[in-house]
Amino acid sequence: MKSLCTISVFLSILLFVFSCKKSTNSGFTYTGNLVVGDSITFRSTLSTTNDLTWGFDNGYGSGYFGITQVTHIFTTEGKHLVSLIPGNDSSKMVMQTLIIQANPQIQAVLQKISGTIYIIAPVLVGRGGV
Repeated sequence: MKSLCTISVFLSILLFVFSCKKSTNSGFTYTGNLVVGDSITFRSTLSTTNDLTWGFDNGYGSGYFGITQVTHIFTTEGKHLVSLIPGNDSSKMVMQTLIIQANPQIQAVLQKISGTIYIIAPVLVGRGGV
């Protein structure tokens, strides 16, 4: 049972390391898992905090006005454009493209090696796995 717990902890750490991102550009940072259905927090790094407009290409976010930090959930995988406009001046807009992945799943496969010796092999499903 101890080895099963070890495998479970290892898989949890693997998922966290595989999907957790923190990025920055000249106008905002984001933290969170870049997978469908997970919350991603965006923070402005601009000197102005007035009249900030956040935009998300999936049709949500046009209502985020004057907020320096927003949380967003993407519902589809693929490339998504995030924009931030300071002071309603589109010439100062900063943008970044995020690649949102399908929510990964791990399945364990029990494999018999010989006689009564078995191993549990984790298989990542949804990112090139089974």
